[in-house]
Amino acid sequence: MKPELTQSLRDKVLPLVNILKTGEPIKGRDLAQMLNITERELRLTVNYARQNITPRIVTGDFGYRYELDNDKVLDSLKRLQAHSISQLQVICKQKMMLREEN
Repeated sequence: MKPELTQSLRDKVLPLVNILKTGEPIKGRDLAQMLNITERELRLTVNYARQNITPRIVTGDFGYRYELDNDKVLDSLKRLQAHSISQLQVICKQKMMLREEN
């Protein structure tokens, strides 16, 4: 079941941004522990923050970080977009295979 963005998760957004602004990348597991939420709730909170507070939260193998360099933010967005496109291709292929089974 997908977690909902509750008010208690919204209340974690500013602490999340402030932690990330300290500069060092933080692994998702560690960041979730710092905020006392699950990793799924962290992803939901990060997505909310990206859409409503700041687009500067980036992710990668390093974890999460707050990025001031626009080019690095754009690179991160390109990686997210490529991942999304890849996932959509898999979904389309799965649907096609299911239709062929019937």
